Amino acid sequence: MAHYKVSKSATTGWWTWSCGSLGGSEATKDLAQAAAGKACGGVAVITPPTYNATYGGGLLVQFQVNNLDNILQTYITPVPISEDCFDYFFGYDFTLGVTDFDMAFTILNIWGIYIGGTTEAEIKTIYNLTDPQFAQLIAKDYIDLDITIDGSNNYTWIFPV
Repeated sequence: MAHYKVSKSATTGWWTWSCGSLGGSEATKDLAQAAAGKACGGVAVITPPTYNATYGGGLLVQFQVNNLDNILQTYITPVPISEDCFDYFFGYDFTLGVTDFDMAFTILNIWGIYIGGTTEAEIKTIYNLTDPQFAQLIAKDYIDLDITIDGSNNYTWIFPV
């Protein structure tokens, strides 16, 4: 049985910002810049999620990030995770060609808990996700999420309210 508490970390792809004693985290670079600008009046430190990336010819070749078990994983693009899906997960601009399935697959894969599913419906069934939970997952509204996986790979999700 595995239990995970998803908090703000590189594994969630969130951007942090700070100025003096103020600070916070946002799902994208643009949101972090806006929040920091509003709270700090323009002078803030914005820190991207932690990952190692290799580019060749202007394209993402591979990246490394820790999964929920804090094990460093290496991904070679575009399979299994494309550059656009990488950009989605880490809060950069991405093309509109990234589907809801792609988003869920990317999150589950990077977290190290992907066990299968090739469609949105299969992901919802395999991972025991309701429509609202699936929507929260792909919206990256998962800070303080509790995930429990039992010995039979049954998933229980407790999303933040």
